[in-house]
Amino acid sequence: MRGSAKIAIGATAIATAVVLSACGSTASSSGSTADSGSTANSGSTASPSTAADFHLVNPGYLTVATHGTEAPEISISLSGVLGGADGAWINAFAQQHHLKIKLFETTFSSAILAVQDGKADVGVAAYYSAARAKAVFFTYPFYQEDAAVLTLPGFKYTGPASLTGKPVGTVTGFVWQPYLQKVFGSDLHTYPDTATIGQALLNGSIVGYFDTVTANTLAPLTAANTKTYVISAGQFGMPESVLVDIARNYVNCSNTGLATAMNATLASLHQSGAWASILTANHLTSIFDPTLTTEPNGC
Repeated sequence: MRGSAKIAIGATAIATAVVLSACGSTASSSGSTADSGSTANSGSTASPSTAADFHLVNPGYLTVATHGTEAPEISISLSGVLGGADGAWINAFAQQHHLKIKLFETTFSSAILAVQDGKADVGVAAYYSAARAKAVFFTYPFYQEDAAVLTLPGFKYTGPASLTGKPVGTVTGFVWQPYLQKVFGSDLHTYPDTATIGQALLNGSIVGYFDTVTANTLAPLTAANTKTYVISAGQFGMPESVLVDIARNYVNCSNTGLATAMNATLASLHQSGAWASILTANHLTSIFDPTLTTEPNGC
């Protein structure tokens, strides 16, 4: 989820996507769509917004730009049904507003561009930054976790210095990439998704993988074949603001009413107690549940 979630503006979109992108991915497709239908799991008591409150790319459908499975943050089943904490929120919103869900499956950076370009209504699981907030409009947060570096069990990690001069990696567009580039230079390798970088760690192409503490749940990695070390503020040149990674969804700047309506659903899930059940069902505790707050949106 990474950096969470993963934005470029106008003609410079492709060139700046790496700098402005955030959460992770196990997908590598580029813009395929699938109709997953609407699924229940709401527990929501909020009244649906009227059609005038927001607009949709495809009437009757909530088109969701995804970038693969990152359970428990978000997942996509083989049949195209959204799961994880974010999936439960999106499914509840769709059910409440009598919408079907259409997936726009792509890479992380391209998901952001899809929302900007009006190809999708909402993008999932991205981390807020002031730069991104000039390009898309962020919802309430739904998930948080700490940034970490993962190694193989046999690697003797004693802190940042133990990685100096060694090959390390992260996923292209993750929020930590600019900081790591300054520290590691050509020793930093980027990968398109979490599955590819996980395999690179296992086969020894890199010795350190920068992601979040739950990255060891994303195949091919497991808690048994990795060691996870939480990164402290200042390590690898990273400020505290990028180390507690808080994931939000995002919408087009011209469609802020959709974010407002989605926020109402999430608030209702919290108030009804349904969100606590969703966390439990995804093996999450309150540690992963951020306060429902907004950040300055600049678009």
